[in-house]
Amino acid sequence: MRRFVLILLCAGCTQFPELDGTISPEVENADYVPFLELEDATQTEPVPTEAVDPLQARAAALSRRADALRNRSVLTPRMQARITDRRNRR
Repeated sequence: MRRFVLILLCAGCTQFPELDGTISPEVENADYVPFLELEDATQTEPVPTEAVDPLQARAAALSRRADALRNRSVLTPRMQARITDRRNRR
């Protein structure tokens, strides 16, 4: 208990740097980033093949891999058979 009180006392004596002047006036007065409507965010335009860079190609490959993982079953055939067998027992 004494250690806890000592820690609290030390924390109360800590001096923190002034943070008010660390933001530049340009950033402080800047406009907020506009929000996108959900419909606008889901609409995609086809990317021309000549504009595909390695980062976009990797993102597309990862997206295809994620789709394949979403569509595959997490159950093994043995587990599926056990579930089906237990359902049929009812």
